[in-house]
Amino acid sequence: MSKRIACSIITVLICLLIYPVLLVTSIELVTYDKSFYIDQYKKLDTATTIGISESDLHRVTWDLLDYIKDKKATLKDIKADINGDMRQVFNDKEIAHMVDVKDLFKFATDVRAYSIIAIVVLLLVILTFYRKMAARKLALSFLWTTGALIVLSAILYLLIQSNFSYYWDLFHHIFFDNDLWLLDPNTDIMIQMVPEAFFYSAVTRVILYFSTASIILALVSIVYTISTRNIRKAT
Repeated sequence: MSKRIACSIITVLICLLIYPVLLVTSIELVTYDKSFYIDQYKKLDTATTIGISESDLHRVTWDLLDYIKDKKATLKDIKADINGDMRQVFNDKEIAHMVDVKDLFKFATDVRAYSIIAIVVLLLVILTFYRKMAARKLALSFLWTTGALIVLSAILYLLIQSNFSYYWDLFHHIFFDNDLWLLDPNTDIMIQMVPEAFFYSAVTRVILYFSTASIILALVSIVYTISTRNIRKAT
C-alpha cells in the first residue's frame, strides 16, 4: 500500500471518529441547557398540565438532570406538590426507565471518549509517518465526509418532519430492550414533563448544532485546501 493511500485511509477514519464526538456533544448541549427546558415548559404550558408550580417543575427537572450526570443517586426522594397533593413525583416504572436512559448517556459519553483517544492516536501516526501530506489529506477527507454527513442530516430532518412519532418510536425500539419507555401521559409525570412535542424541538436543535459544527469544519477545510493550492501554484 502506498503512503498516499494509507494516509487517505487514516484521515478518513479520523474524520469519521470526529462525528460521534460532535453528535454526543450536541446532544449534551441540548440535554443540559436549562434555558431550553424553561422555554419549552412555557411554550407547552407544562406546569399547568401537570398541576405543579413552575419553581417545583424546574427543581424536579434539575434533579433529573443531576441524576443523568450521576450527581444524584436516586429519583425516589424527589417530591413535589402536584394538584394539591405532596407526593413522590416519579413512579417505579418511570424510575426504571431513567436507569436505562442514564445507561444510554453513559454509553454515548464512553463512545465519545474512545473516539477522542482513537483520534489522538491516529493523528500521532499521520504526523509521524505522513507529516508532509497529512494536513491536506485531512482537509480533503473532511470535505468528503462532512458533505455526506450534511446530506444525511438533511435526510434525517426531513424524516422527522414527515413522521416524527414513527421514527421516535423506532429509536426507542433500537436502543431499549424493554417497554418501560411506553409511559402513560394521563398518569406518568415524566411524559407530561417531556412530551413528544418537547422531544421534537430537542431533536431538531441537536441536528442544528451537529450540522452547524460540521459545516464549520467543512468551511475551514475549504479555506485550507484553497490556500494551500494557491501556495503550490505560486511556488
